[in-house]
Amino acid sequence: MRIIYLLTTADANAGTERAIQAQIENLDDSVHEIEVVSIYRQDGSAMQRFPQSTRIRYLINQDDKSDLAYELTLGRSVELANLPSNLIDAAWDNQFNALSDYSIRKYLSSLSNAVVMTTTPALAYLASLFVNSTVKIVAQEHRATSERGVGITPLLLAQDSLAAVVSLNEENNNWVRSRFDSKNIIFRVISNSISNDFAPKSLLDSKIIVAAGRLSAAKQFDHLIGAFSQISDEFPDWTLRIFGSGPDGTKLRNLISRGNLSSRIQILPAVETLNIEWAKASIHAMASRSEGQSLVILEAAASGVPTVAYDCPTGPRNLINDGVNGRLVELNSITGLSAALAELMRSDSLRSELGNNAQESTVPFLPISISTLWNDLLTDISSSSLSIGELETEVNSESESIDNNPTDLIEDSIASDPPVEAQFYQVESIDIELAKTENYQFVRALLESKDLEFFALEPYGYFRNSLAIREEDKSVLLEAFSEITSPNIAVRCEKGNARLTHLDWYPSRSAAPYQIADGNVFRVFNHYTDSLNTKVVGAVASTDIEVWEYDIDAKVYRAPRHNRLVDQILGDQFKIDGANKSPMLWSRIDFPIDVVYTWVDDTDPEWKERKNQHLPAEERLHPLATSEVRFRNRDELKYSIRSVRTFAPWVNKIYIVTDAQRPSWLIDNSDIEVIDHRELFPDSESTPTFNSHAIESVLHRIPGLSEHFLYLNDDVMFMRYQDPETFFHSNGIAKFFQSPVKIADLEDKTEPHMWAAINNRRILASLFGRNITQSMLHTPHAHRKSVLCEVEQKFSDIFATVRSNRFRASTDISLLSSFAQYYGYFTGKYLPGSIRYTYCAIGSSTSRQRFRELALEERFDVLALGESNEPELTSEDADAIVQSFFDVKFPMRSKDEKRW
Repeated sequence: MRIIYLLTTADANAGTERAIQAQIENLDDSVHEIEVVSIYRQDGSAMQRFPQSTRIRYLINQDDKSDLAYELTLGRSVELANLPSNLIDAAWDNQFNALSDYSIRKYLSSLSNAVVMTTTPALAYLASLFVNSTVKIVAQEHRATSERGVGITPLLLAQDSLAAVVSLNEENNNWVRSRFDSKNIIFRVISNSISNDFAPKSLLDSKIIVAAGRLSAAKQFDHLIGAFSQISDEFPDWTLRIFGSGPDGTKLRNLISRGNLSSRIQILPAVETLNIEWAKASIHAMASRSEGQSLVILEAAASGVPTVAYDCPTGPRNLINDGVNGRLVELNSITGLSAALAELMRSDSLRSELGNNAQESTVPFLPISISTLWNDLLTDISSSSLSIGELETEVNSESESIDNNPTDLIEDSIASDPPVEAQFYQVESIDIELAKTENYQFVRALLESKDLEFFALEPYGYFRNSLAIREEDKSVLLEAFSEITSPNIAVRCEKGNARLTHLDWYPSRSAAPYQIADGNVFRVFNHYTDSLNTKVVGAVASTDIEVWEYDIDAKVYRAPRHNRLVDQILGDQFKIDGANKSPMLWSRIDFPIDVVYTWVDDTDPEWKERKNQHLPAEERLHPLATSEVRFRNRDELKYSIRSVRTFAPWVNKIYIVTDAQRPSWLIDNSDIEVIDHRELFPDSESTPTFNSHAIESVLHRIPGLSEHFLYLNDDVMFMRYQDPETFFHSNGIAKFFQSPVKIADLEDKTEPHMWAAINNRRILASLFGRNITQSMLHTPHAHRKSVLCEVEQKFSDIFATVRSNRFRASTDISLLSSFAQYYGYFTGKYLPGSIRYTYCAIGSSTSRQRFRELALEERFDVLALGESNEPELTSEDADAIVQSFFDVKFPMRSKDEKRW
């Protein structure tokens, strides 16, 4: 098979070029004839790097702008090079000009019976314009496509001519696939492979941080320089080495000079291979704002060097398990990047642990594994009957002028209506369950008004409903939309899972957008808000109407996107009432889930007196066991409950377990039940208690508590809408979320929070013969009451000891925050799960910016707040920062709060 790799600049030796080099090295050159075609020639270095059997062809000399096919005079070449491209909009890719238009067209038009591998959307589009029907195009996407903005446009324009699209990870594959209309494209996920070159293992004993990449804005080396400068005084013997070249080189050198760091930070030329540099490095750092799949992370890992990287939308997170084989830092948090680097710089053992794990994690990216995937794809393409590259336009004609602009064919210039401002339906208290119901009833009534038959579906999310109609009924549906009179009803037009318009359509106030003709999913919803417009519930509680396409050959209707129920149905299964006479779906949760809080108000003088009365008797307590930090109350409970009422409305009942206290803001007739410690402890002598482990040991004794419940501290908040499936399986099995923090027995240096973990490990090892190593994240802990009762019965002596410890003690176990999870796992009642979690320390110097970011983003499922043992802000400043965050993130008072 003849395979042609089309690159913009093969000499660049950046991530894409090295990835292609690795691909070619692992393809069998006795089976394939391989050629690399580079639009531009810089220094010819690609000829030394690629295998000898690979032919390298350059089209344009970048230095003097000459045509390397020697068909144009130098003067004409320079003239064209100074003109903009007629084929590639600079907003898509700014590396093209009229000379590249000419050269690429001339070369591609000459090809036959080959597979062209393109490496950017622009190159895929150019290939689609000029290759003939005997050539098949494989579009490789080496960046995060979702981050390209309009740069995705040429790939979409090329889709009817593509044989395959290859992404580096599943996230990118799903994103790209959802935006394509063509059903003839093969979509595959094939990661980059590490090179066959020997990778010497680093000893991780140097004081060197290495970074590498193009010196461009997207790589954000200025962030890395800023992060290093923040800790440079603390680590005077460490240096940062940046390998690369690019447009930002001068700016970065000036930044280093202004910070008086020229002796500590070096910008070095890009090298052919970084293997020798990785052997000298102890840390690899990356501050990119977007990545496809970073080959440099894999190269560092192959030498056992751990990476500290920004957690950008794709890339690092697909290669790094935070705290296991590297560190992920919140995107664009320079302070967070600085802290993560410092953590590894301080600890030889941590670097060693992460480095060893990083090296082990490269196994799936070995050449033999990746080359198998490429060979499978090439086999599938060669056996495909698709005719690729047949165009309806005449752009292949030899008489076609390069002055013609194919971008005129991109889309009709249809003017959209001016933006319409959203109208909100104001209510006293937002209830998302009510919004969900009302939106569903509205859509039902709309369909029934036109006698439209429909089929009720099972969507993936808890908060939406979804209905299906036949494609032949779409025109009637659009007519029904046009008759909507409510100014608050919005319709969002989508195709599959991709939005067709960036603005929602309000049928009562504007004409339908032209894109509606292509839509096959219509998201219908009202906007609900409180009287001050502080919180809005809109599309999250929508009812979606899907238009199902009829397959005339199979005589069935097919879904335009995935759902949990069915992909195809018969025409007579659509009904006027949409009724599906089937039981509840297996994966749906229908059992009640309660929430249990433990809470204390440390400002209560009576509680303080009780605490102080027992302190003298505890002469041998660790200082952290009685620290004021452990009991500080900032009214977090009120806002945590707001987060439950807002983001987890499926919660059945809320309990607050406390020591003879009641929140001052809680109304008397709230359905939240306040339980006193004395009602739960079987031995009255154990109270009062100030030990959270002791309190955890009695929570399952709450009268009326459901079998399934979530245990929360008051400093844990839900940050976005949650499905109950995050915490439980539909068969009742509870999920737990492990922390990367390991259990460390440091004997007399062990801090109180680790005492219980060590005891948990010892007891469980003696019972099950297995050694636990990790703690749990500080999240909502999902539990089964029956399991806790079983544990209490089996370990009654241990429970009695823990309950007798008024403050944290070395004989504790942490029942609800670790022990029960592992016991449940060993007995088949609990399983590991995943959750998007973050933590913020109150009082730290970075908390102001961190809380500001958290108030505005919806990336995390839960947030845990913590008190700094050594606060850098005054108590007043910390209070103000936290209160500001609460007011922005959780502005709506819950039904449980007094109206002062």
